Amino acid sequence: GPVSRLVFYNNYSYYDKSNESYADTQMNVLGVMVTAGSVYTYIDYASGLNHPWLGPNYTGGLAEGSEDASWQSRFNINIGYYF
Repeated sequence: GPVSRLVFYNNYSYYDKSNESYADTQMNVLGVMVTAGSVYTYIDYASGLNHPWLGPNYTGGLAEGSEDASWQSRFNINIGYYF
C-alpha cells in the first residue's frame, strides 16, 4: 500500500518554574506519524496545563500561570509534502 511507515509517539514535558509562586506547566502529546512516499502526516492529541498553545492563558502560561487552571486539549493534523 501507499503507507511506508508508522511512528507512534508520546511526548510529555514538565516545566518546573523556579519562582515558587508560579504554577508549573505541563504538556503531553500522543500521536502517530504516517509516511507515504514524500507525504508526512502527523495526527496527534495534545493536552496541556498552564500551556500557552493549549489554553486560554496565552500571555501568562509560561510565566505565572494559574493554580486554578484546568487541562486543555486539542486534536491536531499536520500534512507536509517534502521535495
